[in-house]
Amino acid sequence: SNDSDDGMKVKENSPTAALAGVPSKLDTFMRVLQSEATQAKQNRIALAIHWVFYAYFAEILFRNMAFARVNQAVSEGNMMPWRLLDAGHDLTTGTTPFGFTWADFGEMFCELPVYLLAGWVLLLPALGHLCGVRKPDTWSGLFSFYSIYMAIGHWLRFLCYYGTTLPGSAEHCTRDTATEFMEQVAPRARTSDWLTKGAQGGNCGDLIFSGHILLLLLLVRLGLPSTLSLVPPEWKFSRYAIYGAFGALTLVQTLATLAKRNDY
Repeated sequence: SNDSDDGMKVKENSPTAALAGVPSKLDTFMRVLQSEATQAKQNRIALAIHWVFYAYFAEILFRNMAFARVNQAVSEGNMMPWRLLDAGHDLTTGTTPFGFTWADFGEMFCELPVYLLAGWVLLLPALGHLCGVRKPDTWSGLFSFYSIYMAIGHWLRFLCYYGTTLPGSAEHCTRDTATEFMEQVAPRARTSDWLTKGAQGGNCGDLIFSGHILLLLLLVRLGLPSTLSLVPPEWKFSRYAIYGAFGALTLVQTLATLAKRNDY
């Protein structure tokens, strides 16, 4: 009887028995991949349409059309020599409280918050599974949301900047320097080129609707609710810290965009 019990104990404590009641990590990973593949297959047509729109119309055709209008304004002598008055630019001139100039601040931080948020958003589906979130994000779901709203945003952006011909906020867009700038890129402004080639460098027609802020707010919309879902509701301090981190990144990106004079 004792031998039999000892034998049972050895069997129960064996590695095979210990693993039998626990789903393997590989099985869990395969289920996640299967779910991702199913969602991607369901959304494949919409995703293809949105990314064709974004990759060609938003990044090539629309931007080149806006640039061609500015080129025409310069050639006709209608480009105003001054920038529009902008309180945001007035706040980001001179020296920062930390000792370096706002121009340096813009160069250092103009892209950093967006990159940090994008990397964090890509980690959220994995973190959701690890933290046991009831309905964790999926990469295909995030990708679908991103694609749809980037396409909508760039269409609205095009309507804004194609409907105006304003002096650009960047240095090369003012009349004192724009003529020389346009002479360097004038061959790229021909219709035969802007239908097929990449967007003009230093686009001066993109003024009212900031692409940096569009991307920033979209990433905040994707990342903030999912990040909060990782933390229990009773962890008040942690939730406030999450709000503070997202708010700080938003503020830094906004100030850096203005300091670098990417937009009004």
